Amino acid sequence: MSFQYPTTTGNVSTIEGTAFNLTRVIAQTVQPFLVDPEATYESFNVNGVDVGLWNNGIAYLLLVANFNRFEVHVLWHEVGLGTVTNATTQVQRHFSVFQNFDMNGLNFRPGGIGIYTATPPQ
Repeated sequence: MSFQYPTTTGNVSTIEGTAFNLTRVIAQTVQPFLVDPEATYESFNVNGVDVGLWNNGIAYLLLVANFNRFEVHVLWHEVGLGTVTNATTQVQRHFSVFQNFDMNGLNFRPGGIGIYTATPPQ
């Protein structure tokens, strides 16, 4: 896929819009977990889906990428989150492309990526 620059500025589907949104998510959501000396890290590979999981003692950061050329469903417990009792309140999507989630886990289309935070059940 080729891109022609400049594109329509400010549209989330353009290079500028996506870069701006992703930069903001990294600065506000990802970076605090990465620089926290108390945060723990685990990695998982589930059926070709690469997962990084950070825990700062309060919440989890989940970075996910599907390297397959086919759709994959990954259960929450397969990526270290255990049971999700209410996906609407426990899991927050911050950025995703070709990827969504439900009560049971993550649903990926080929090449799907996502950045999520999750809180343990209360």
